[in-house]
Amino acid sequence: MFPHDVSQTDWAYLAGLIDGEGSIYATKEGIVLSVTMTSQPVIAWLGLHFRGKVYASRRNPPRRDVWSWRLMRGTDLLAVLEHARPFMRVRGQQADLALEYLRARRSDKPRIREQLRGANVSPARRAARVERRATHGTAPKGAG
Repeated sequence: MFPHDVSQTDWAYLAGLIDGEGSIYATKEGIVLSVTMTSQPVIAWLGLHFRGKVYASRRNPPRRDVWSWRLMRGTDLLAVLEHARPFMRVRGQQADLALEYLRARRSDKPRIREQLRGANVSPARRAARVERRATHGTAPKGAG
């Protein structure tokens, strides 16, 4: 049974999908792993092999429908991240933080959740935030 019936090739493929089309993020309820794309067969395959839920977002032409797979259940999420993590290249930091969160004591979870939120910000966006704060944050309130 899952995760033992999944091949190494499938774990590597999942890691590539997460790196390219996926996201790992924190909510108030916990950690979410998702992959979103226009290929319904790939999303259906994810739901079949890795559990989780599959969602469809219907769009008006000429835009194509979008399909999402989301995994939020702790034990399944832990197993998926543990097996896919060695193959990840892009979202490795987020996966490591999510694994830390899933294994953490309750008192440590808020700190890890904030670290994960920060890890999901691109370097360009982070630099823009720093620049904005430096530019706008130095003036006293009510000035300007």
